[in-house]
Amino acid sequence: MSSNSSPQHDLQKEPIDAFLASANEATTPSQTRAVISQTLSHPRIHSGFLELLSLPSIQNHAPERAKNTLKLFAHGTYLDYAECPSPEGEEGRYMDLTPKQKHKLRQLSLVTLLSQSRSHRVSYADMRRYVSFDGLSSSISVSLGTFKELIILCLYNNLFMGKMDQKTESFIVGGDIISRDVILDNVSSMI
Repeated sequence: MSSNSSPQHDLQKEPIDAFLASANEATTPSQTRAVISQTLSHPRIHSGFLELLSLPSIQNHAPERAKNTLKLFAHGTYLDYAECPSPEGEEGRYMDLTPKQKHKLRQLSLVTLLSQSRSHRVSYADMRRYVSFDGLSSSISVSLGTFKELIILCLYNNLFMGKMDQKTESFIVGGDIISRDVILDNVSSMI
């Protein structure tokens, strides 16, 4: 075993690294779609989507809707996805997402909402709208309990910190929020 592949070295790798390596070896649209889909489904990957998108193999072989989906997970929201449904019998702007991928996109959407909020308190109603739990269609609507489970899973996964205030039906941001992929045009405003 080489010194680069020791178990200790492998533990230090980020989960995205394996998918970046697989994507570098992809030479067909179906291979790139498979790597992208697996990356989007991985429960510990919440950033690095733009890095994956920048790979020559993805740029050269991935279908446009797969590239759009990577951009969506990098800095888009569930509302962006829900507002661009695939016309019946046609391919839409984004790949069709699995339930697991939709769940992750909702989590990332909450990260975006909370990181952009000017207040440390965000109402459940605003959060529900932001992740399409209310309003767009009855097929998207879910119970308040399911919505609260989403918040709890985000807290357990350390996507953001804070507490749920049942009395005011709001979430109080109380600490760190993970970073999403950075849009290069926004770097100068961050410095």
